[in-house]
Amino acid sequence: MTIIECEECESKMINHDYSSQNACDTCKCENIQIIHLESAPPTKLKGFITVRYKRSYPKIYEISELDRILAEKAEGKEKTKKLGFSES
Repeated sequence: MTIIECEECESKMINHDYSSQNACDTCKCENIQIIHLESAPPTKLKGFITVRYKRSYPKIYEISELDRILAEKAEGKEKTKKLGFSES
């Protein structure tokens, strides 16, 4: 899975989330723009993704599906931590 991260606003976008239904998107600060381009037949590819930037380069890196799931679980645990007394 490919992650495209903006260095300015730290928005993270995943390449699998973009298709012909949502062909264009930007990060929160509008530095990075992702565009999905349809491919022409007879290719088996659904399309291509192009990444444009205005001010600073994006960070583009690969992570495995397992790493993503573990990161989401860790985020969920941090959000559900309660302050105060715990039940014993």
